[in-house]
Amino acid sequence: MQIEEQPLSKAVESENTSSLEAHVLYRLGLNFGRQVHRFLWFIIAFWVVIVLVSIPFTAQIGSVLKGGGYSYKNSESARASNIIKEKLPRPATHGRSRAAALGCESASA
Repeated sequence: MQIEEQPLSKAVESENTSSLEAHVLYRLGLNFGRQVHRFLWFIIAFWVVIVLVSIPFTAQIGSVLKGGGYSYKNSESARASNIIKEKLPRPATHGRSRAAALGCESASA
């Protein structure tokens, strides 16, 4: 009776696989994946119900979310903004045309 030798790569591979399977996080992730696969349609139905229930509340989002954000008048950025407004010249107004802002004669006619 002769003993067959496994190639070195298979021996190392089987050792790595057994140590990986013994790892707690591997088993936890494997069990989680199995549960997700098992209850796949229940999870999809649950999220569909959540989305359908939340649709009527989307009309109220405008009253809750407002532009402008948080501002504090004594913050460093507010002081810097005030200094910039005071010291630097103001840009051309938006009401004038580009040709008028550039000083073209055709714009004044």
